[in-house]
Amino acid sequence: GMFIDYEKGDFKKPLINERKWVKNDFNFDDVSNGMLTLFTVSTFEGWPRLLYNSIDSHSEGMGPIQDNKPAVAIFYFIFIIVIAFFMMNIFVGFVIVTFQNEGEQEYKNCELDKNQRKCIEFALKVKPIRRYIPKA
Repeated sequence: GMFIDYEKGDFKKPLINERKWVKNDFNFDDVSNGMLTLFTVSTFEGWPRLLYNSIDSHSEGMGPIQDNKPAVAIFYFIFIIVIAFFMMNIFVGFVIVTFQNEGEQEYKNCELDKNQRKCIEFALKVKPIRRYIPKA
């Protein structure tokens, strides 16, 4: 289609231009673009714009229609919840396990097992709650 634009904002000089549909940078046209789009959503940067573009999407070769597919928002919210909570917890758990393993590497050549080491550490660090000094 065509649209009317005005030269330098002057309403006395209308210009008729041809309308062009430009594909969004992040889309679901193929698997690689879809994965890139989902990665962008998982970084939480710019995902609202992608959400609105997805909601406004129409069939192939057609222009966007405002609020055409509001059910798409459910997918985005579920995806964000899964990524934010579950995947982040898996990552944090992996980091913690890695640090624990590295900490145990320090005692690799020690003859004591883990429980014996903890018992010795406790015995060295323990302090009485109160002192009892008998009177002479």
